Amino acid sequence: MMNGVIVQRGFPDVHRADAAALYYEAFRRKLSGVLGPPARAIRVLADSLYPPCAVAALHDGRLVGVAGMHLDGRQFVEVGFTELTREYGAWSAVWRSALGVLLHRPADAHYLLMDGIAVNASLRGKGVGSSLVNAVIEMARAHGCRGVALDVVDTNPDARRLYERLGFTAVKTTRYGAITRAMGFTQSTRMVYLT
Repeated sequence: MMNGVIVQRGFPDVHRADAAALYYEAFRRKLSGVLGPPARAIRVLADSLYPPCAVAALHDGRLVGVAGMHLDGRQFVEVGFTELTREYGAWSAVWRSALGVLLHRPADAHYLLMDGIAVNASLRGKGVGSSLVNAVIEMARAHGCRGVALDVVDTNPDARRLYERLGFTAVKTTRYGAITRAMGFTQSTRMVYLT
């Protein structure tokens, strides 16, 4: 990993918009159908983030990576009806909430569920992502979980290779077909790492 990168749990509020922008960029295709154009989507995400359910990578005081997770009944991205209504109005919030249900993944009581990882494009391939995943694994151990679970979509083979290299194994593939094609994927694979 590059020198000077600090990985920590959560991040200060000053990095909220940066975390939202990183997350949106990493999941643009999946999120744009629900949250719309970047500026609006990033505002909604920034209002919806719960930093204690994240590990963050900082370099020279700048947020360069973030990995979200479900922990203690909360999750990193908690887009609610209130945030959607504030940005889009009530009617639009209703259908956006309905679409958001497609992106919901239930947690497993025995595993810490990782909910996405995003790394600044200029720093990919430099070990930041691996450090974030390893920090999530350590969080799972600290919380007495059997391991870490995550879902990787079929259109992100680079992420799958990273997870496999770090010791994750595929346990189940769910096919969605046309219902999620507009979000940029047609299936996802649940992968687990045993602690």
